[in-house]
Amino acid sequence: AIMERALGRAIHRIAFMKPWTAFRLATSFADAHVALHRLPVDGFPDRQDGSSVERQIESYRGWLGDTDANRETFAWLDDRRNAVLPEQPAVTHNNYHPVNTIVDEQGRLQVIDWASADVGDRHGDVADSLVFMRTEPIREPDVLRSFALRIGRSVFVRRYLSRYTQQYPLDMQRLRYWEVLRAFAWSGTVAALLPTALERLDIDQDSYERQIVRLDQYLRRRQREFDAAP
Repeated sequence: AIMERALGRAIHRIAFMKPWTAFRLATSFADAHVALHRLPVDGFPDRQDGSSVERQIESYRGWLGDTDANRETFAWLDDRRNAVLPEQPAVTHNNYHPVNTIVDEQGRLQVIDWASADVGDRHGDVADSLVFMRTEPIREPDVLRSFALRIGRSVFVRRYLSRYTQQYPLDMQRLRYWEVLRAFAWSGTVAALLPTALERLDIDQDSYERQIVRLDQYLRRRQREFDAAP
């Protein structure tokens, strides 16, 4: 298959480095996500049977492993999965992050990396975006630039979630469940890929290890909020 090259700059390189653009770009980012989730699912190629939550849990159980460290979280997810069933099917990207959204010279937004697209629960797609944006390390040694990046990211995430829910309300309990699942998956992914990344790439090991800690804290916080909800 021939793939068209997307020309432009990733949103995170603009919005996070230039905080004054974050509000506008987050609005476009949210609008595109809402538009995706409102697409008809009929005719989606290679649509899989069953719910996306059950497929994902079983997939993670297979490659993360049902170890002592993971068993408690898998049990939590299994016991509460009815909170997100039945699903309202939507087209989901499953990797919808500022890194995968490109802005061209005319200001048009393009979404790339559709390899994981599926039909599933849009709350899981939103949760994946939130977990990624809130926990991805900021690898900027300069103090002032690091501060600007944090401000830009904070504005971007708040505006994204606000704009999305204004147009397409979310069930917050569903969202919390999916945030637990996606934080768990991201943590396992980072931990599994870290040895290879350290060997092949020039990366800061400490930033990745801190990311794993942040993901675990994020996961536990959402579990507590889910269980405390009436």
